[in-house]
Amino acid sequence: MSRRIRDDTHKISVLRDSKSVTKHETWFSDQPPDLGPGFSAADADRRRTTVIAILRRAAKRAKRVNSEQTEALSHLVNKLQACRPRHRCGSLACPPCARSWQKAKTAAHEAIISATKKGPSKRLVFVTVIPKKKMYQPGRFSQIDIKKANRWLKDVLKPIGNRTIVGSADLGWETRRGKGYIQVHWHLVMWTKSRKALKKKLGVIFKRAKKHERPVKVQVVSTTAS
Repeated sequence: MSRRIRDDTHKISVLRDSKSVTKHETWFSDQPPDLGPGFSAADADRRRTTVIAILRRAAKRAKRVNSEQTEALSHLVNKLQACRPRHRCGSLACPPCARSWQKAKTAAHEAIISATKKGPSKRLVFVTVIPKKKMYQPGRFSQIDIKKANRWLKDVLKPIGNRTIVGSADLGWETRRGKGYIQVHWHLVMWTKSRKALKKKLGVIFKRAKKHERPVKVQVVSTTAS
């Protein structure tokens, strides 16, 4: 087995266990993949300091009315403060740990994309799908179940054929007509021979309810290297 294949296999397998990410300091460094401006190791450390300050203020306010909330916030502050090389906290509230997971996921996605290309006629496309069915109004936020939503997406995408799809779900706070809601949507990457044909198939699955809506967006990716 070549070194490249071994490296790519490691990048893919690391996604199966989030704890394995925090055990490797490489993901906390500024080595590739590069997440872009504002996402360096130093930026993440500065954000951690800011987050700790915000949590401390929140704990101080909560102390007046809710002792349980104060205890939870204080515990999180201590957890983030104790996070250091080779003793990472693994909390997604911790900017350096959240960044390490994003870097590992990016590296694994790049490895999968590279390993699944079939033929020179295939083009890599970036797909965004925004199903109106996955819109959650205030009072319904507790109903958001990402694992269940991912299974739902896998089922509804069957009509586009058997193909490797890489991506993740995202939650966005949106406002329309003065009312706020959380919209679950997906950013996906896949190979296709025809961007237009793929977009047409996705348009049948994710129909727009109104003329101005764009529940599907398909863009050709020019590069994946970092």
